Amino acid sequence: NSWGQIVIPFEHETISLNKVSDHAVFGEVGRVGLADLRRNVLLEPKYNDIVGLDTFPPAVAVRNRDNEMAVFIIDGTELIQVTDFKYSSAQFSNGTIQVVLGDRTGTVTLDGTETWY
Repeated sequence: NSWGQIVIPFEHETISLNKVSDHAVFGEVGRVGLADLRRNVLLEPKYNDIVGLDTFPPAVAVRNRDNEMAVFIIDGTELIQVTDFKYSSAQFSNGTIQVVLGDRTGTVTLDGTETWY
């Protein structure tokens, strides 16, 4: 951290501090988890990828081992799952979370409401 303290032990192959604000994506390539900067693990390192969505409240898109994505809200030291693992893509753009499911494109809100185009 900014005080020079080790907050996540050096036991992981990869640690990224720039994918999710104020959190660390850690683990091995292809098996990552999410922790806050106080070492509280929010997701165990078993996911393909975790990406910050730059929303308020903070949220992440998580890709599972089946290559499907779900949206989670970060609530302190807990994650609240907003959607099921089903999207092939989820990203924050133009003020919304844009998702792809099969051949459909749409948006999802942080309460899980989907709108399809």
